[in-house]
Amino acid sequence: MGFFWALAIILISRTSLRFAKPVREIFRLRCQSARRCRSSDILRPCILLARQAGLRMFAPLFLLLAMYAPLHAAQLVFTKTGEPQTVGTGQGKRALYKNAGTVDGTRIDLVAKLVTAKLDVDFTSHSGGKEGRPTISSTGQDTIWINWYIYKTGTYNIDTDSGGVPVTADVLVQYNDLDGPNNERLFVPLCELPVVFVRIGRTSTLQRDFGTVAGVNEVFSVIGDKNYRSENTSGGEVFYADTSVFRMGRTADRGFILALENASYSAADSYDFKCSDFRKPAAVDDSKQAEAGRPAWVDILANDGIKTMDGRFIAQEPTDYAKASISLVPPPGASSKKDANGEIYELVVPNEGTWSRDDRTGILTFTPLPEFRGSPTPIKYTFKNALGVVSNEALVTITYPPSLGLVKIAHPPAGLVVGATITYSFEVRNYSAVPLTEVTVQDLLSTVVMKGAPFTLAAGGLDTTTYTASHIITQEDIDAGRIVNTATVTGTARDGTKAQGDKVTVTTELPSQPSLTIEKTAGAVTSQVVGGTIPYAFK
Repeated sequence: MGFFWALAIILISRTSLRFAKPVREIFRLRCQSARRCRSSDILRPCILLARQAGLRMFAPLFLLLAMYAPLHAAQLVFTKTGEPQTVGTGQGKRALYKNAGTVDGTRIDLVAKLVTAKLDVDFTSHSGGKEGRPTISSTGQDTIWINWYIYKTGTYNIDTDSGGVPVTADVLVQYNDLDGPNNERLFVPLCELPVVFVRIGRTSTLQRDFGTVAGVNEVFSVIGDKNYRSENTSGGEVFYADTSVFRMGRTADRGFILALENASYSAADSYDFKCSDFRKPAAVDDSKQAEAGRPAWVDILANDGIKTMDGRFIAQEPTDYAKASISLVPPPGASSKKDANGEIYELVVPNEGTWSRDDRTGILTFTPLPEFRGSPTPIKYTFKNALGVVSNEALVTITYPPSLGLVKIAHPPAGLVVGATITYSFEVRNYSAVPLTEVTVQDLLSTVVMKGAPFTLAAGGLDTTTYTASHIITQEDIDAGRIVNTATVTGTARDGTKAQGDKVTVTTELPSQPSLTIEKTAGAVTSQVVGGTIPYAFK
């Protein structure tokens, strides 16, 4: 055993440097983009990497290694900077912004390199009243791509384009602002690492596009605000994870500027667009076992994803936009409500209950009516991608535990007197979607005589004849003025699940019977001889 653990330690130590970073990176990207983490988010990549290393048995150890490793780089914080030093013109031009920010207390320089351009670009540090921020000023409509490099302050030589100690950071940058319409566009290679998401205000009037831009594939285009408003919601924020270089593109009319700012958007009031928001959406059926009498909720997007060009399904974490785009499909007879985007977010099914979805979480909830029994009619839903492509319809089925309803009816005789017989009939209904066996009706009053035997009741079936009962009225019943008795019904599904049955009580009122009582008492004897008198009194 000691040899085994020694070998494991050697293998782990030899592979940890190789695999800790990719496991950590996969975990961080998945969790950061979703803003929540599940064990499967990290366990799956750990198993995958363990397989690649031929060390599947050590997957749990890789899991521990990744969990204890830091999941996030420090955040880049932009600070006030001066005018940049520039070298060159047009494509290949470089700009050095000294002391442009900090990363975990380390001062950094920011270097911009114009990697694609036909015209020149002006690099400045002023942006419409917000001085001291790296700013790009256009000299005319031209699709450009710029790489931004994060270096430790004072280590990069712009004249020779050499040196530079890279500083790794999480970069959440706001590109502000985008004017329009059609005057200015921001380009982000959304499906290319280290990009995680592009954040845009939910009420923003920015337009969107997706495709190839200047030879770069899968580019998310954020198109200028149509109202020409210079405010932060007319821009876009991009999250680049764990990197020392990040890329963005742009085109704009002459004199239009774009500044790099610290992020300020509220995540709750924004959409975080991800690569999957521009793929073909694919919905998958959902099912839920619910607790009797209680609302049931389903995370309907949790198992959904995208379809590739060759028809393959790939599961994806639900995105903000996908959650807000869920639209319910009304079953026959249901009423519905729509949101401002025309998506159906609520359904009311008569005699069953209400279905509603939360556009922030994507959770679908069914709330049954208090009197509803059984399982609701399944419903369907769709969701969209950011290009307006609608998914297939998926079915949502909620199943409540098997249940039986019971109605007990008393049939009193014409004369409710001692010795008369009250009969009872029973209606048993199966509210379940499955047949139930050993359906049995019992009465808790010991003097009641039951007739009938356990039977099988089909799904949704009603039985009115199998069980009957009778009770002979006693003097005790007459004295009590009523007969109160309770009946129950039980049954079992084929998988052994016990059905939840009703418990019903029936009270039969008994009228009081006419009666007389007499009490006779003897008085004092006047003379104890023949012919004497004994007085009596009656009451």
